[in-house]
Amino acid sequence: MKEKIRTLEGGSILKGELPEGCKICRRGAELFFFVTGKCSESCFYCSLAGAKRGKSLILANERPVKNFANVMIEATNMNALGAAVTGGDPLLCIDTTIEYIRKMKEAFGKKFHIHLYTSGRYATEENLSKLFQAGLDEI
Repeated sequence: MKEKIRTLEGGSILKGELPEGCKICRRGAELFFFVTGKCSESCFYCSLAGAKRGKSLILANERPVKNFANVMIEATNMNALGAAVTGGDPLLCIDTTIEYIRKMKEAFGKKFHIHLYTSGRYATEENLSKLFQAGLDEI
């Protein structure tokens, strides 16, 4: 049976099932976790603001992160069911990205859904393996 293409209420077009990360985001239950402003791409659709571009900073829902306790507080306050790991390109800071993914899974459990946005340029087999071993659910 052919899957139908459908238009969602916001205008997005979808074929098949909506990814889990998107479902959580649409419910307002996803922590926005910004790992870095560094990126080697210039994608026309990117929302990376000029003030963040190229900067080495970590944010949880736009609030500065000095340590994992800041992430815990933000995720707990919003009753997060998951996190969107984004940036710039989180793979440019692979060790930090892996560290926070691992800590989020340890703190919030296996059901806490984590997905990652990347340009794909640095999505090597080694990096992908490390990310999924740390607990990443979706790219």
